Amino acid sequence: MIHKTLVILLAFLSFLLAAVVSRTVFERLPHLEDEVAYLFQARVFANGEVTADVPQPSLAYWQPFVITMNGKRFSKYTPGWSFILSLGVSMGQAWVINAFCAMLTVSLTYRIGKEIFHPDVGIIAAALVTFSPMALLLNGTLMGHSAALTCLLFFILAYWRIEQGHHGIRWGIVGGVALGLLVINRQLTAASAALPFILWSIIRLPYLLKKPRELIPPYVMLALITLIIAAAIPLYNHITSGDYRTNLYRKVWDYDRVGFGEGYGRNGHTIIKGVAHARYDLSLTAADLFGWVLGEVTPEVQEHLRTQSDYFPLYGLSFFILPFGLLAGFRRWWMRAWVLLGLIWLIPPLVNNATFLITDEAAIWRWLMMGILVMLLPLIIFAIYPPDHQTRWTWFLLAIAVCLIGGHMAYWVGSQRYSTRYYFEALPALAIIAALAFDKLFHQLKRFRLLYFMGVLAFTGLICWSYIHYSVPRIQALYQFNGVTQAKIEAVAARRIDERPILVIVTSVPGSRFTWRGYGSLIAVTDPYFENDIIVARDYNGQSRDAIIQQFPNHQVIDMTINYTEAWFTGDCDGGNCG
Repeated sequence: MIHKTLVILLAFLSFLLAAVVSRTVFERLPHLEDEVAYLFQARVFANGEVTADVPQPSLAYWQPFVITMNGKRFSKYTPGWSFILSLGVSMGQAWVINAFCAMLTVSLTYRIGKEIFHPDVGIIAAALVTFSPMALLLNGTLMGHSAALTCLLFFILAYWRIEQGHHGIRWGIVGGVALGLLVINRQLTAASAALPFILWSIIRLPYLLKKPRELIPPYVMLALITLIIAAAIPLYNHITSGDYRTNLYRKVWDYDRVGFGEGYGRNGHTIIKGVAHARYDLSLTAADLFGWVLGEVTPEVQEHLRTQSDYFPLYGLSFFILPFGLLAGFRRWWMRAWVLLGLIWLIPPLVNNATFLITDEAAIWRWLMMGILVMLLPLIIFAIYPPDHQTRWTWFLLAIAVCLIGGHMAYWVGSQRYSTRYYFEALPALAIIAALAFDKLFHQLKRFRLLYFMGVLAFTGLICWSYIHYSVPRIQALYQFNGVTQAKIEAVAARRIDERPILVIVTSVPGSRFTWRGYGSLIAVTDPYFENDIIVARDYNGQSRDAIIQQFPNHQVIDMTINYTEAWFTGDCDGGNCG
């Protein structure tokens, strides 16, 4: 009973923390180009449509990562997250979707940890997820990672239940819906995270064929429903662009695709760059995973979080618990020896900053191939000598994280601004592995009542300390990021002279680059149909103002000037010293 009470409290706490971060840090506004496009498409979906008409001149109504084609506007992103987000838009509270996903993530983490390992493992992992800086940050945004993680956890739980023979068809449906929604939200994440389960299913196929009518249907149902839902991607492409094969990402940046070589990334993508991005991102993940760091989040560190994407200046300690969790999860001596083998493969080149990691592509590929063989070795042995479920699932959890890291090496850019979000979907898996170590320690301490109490108290203090010492200042660094703030919206509203809606026309300082950041706050409140109280358009060439005004004859016109992230009302200041 105590476990259920605790997980309910943690779930509601995660919702509350998501609400607080979304309100106080992000002000419930999109701060990244991705969020702008997601919100735009969610509003279109909420209106019962797939595309929105655009008036002329169309460039005046440009939004980042929103494509204009054949007089229609739509997001470059696959439709999964925008469709889910449209439910929140319809309620007038877009932020609530990720907050609700935060609750589900905590609950599902507990359920998976409890069923596969032990209730104590589940509750420890749920606590780690609740207070993870990665989760606290992303749950407060309008990004699709929180929903993707929830879908992945539903899929993992469904796969576990199918293996246990519990209502196979029913859980096959749940798993298919979850994996399908993950696919149409984040394709590379779905492919990477599902790979260990696909490989294991293939290896188990001879066993499954021994009882085909009993064992095969749940997996067939899972795969079939996944494919049906995944068909939403080519359908969306066909409706928006007229060709189901279109990669809409490339309609914005032609180089924006997964792979290596020329044409992949701004200046071509190589495995050297992929490994470098992974090393940079993992240096931040080591801090953001659980918030355990050496050092303080100073203003200089906050500036790094806003502007840099290389090695994180603080020394993260979150990874140090994971080997102990693996040793606790693997009951057989040879699996513990395998952990040591993996560490020998991984750590020396990274710690010594081996020259081949930054100069020799062939050597990197050989090193990575060796790592893949090491990773697959237990799976091959499992096929011959079936292990206990705890050993197998400990490997699954580790494999999810490894595949996410490895898969995203094939993408041309890293991710640090909203934490290392490409690895976010590995959080519960790593939290459960960490929880195995803590559970092992607490189990040993139970023989000494006072020590056990002190251990639990120390763990509670650790997660509270990480929240206050690291998470709060780390996340606060993104307040008004990219110049997006409610203050700009309120300043425009304060200039209202009557009941008419407001049309804001923005121009840039002569000679400066015209960016969305200076008026991103107003883009956030401009719906695709221009029916809301404040809309914004840009005089992109200095000659479009009259044409824009003609489109909105019944609006009060306000002029603003922007210079990168700064914006001011035209005529309010002299010399551009405005902000």
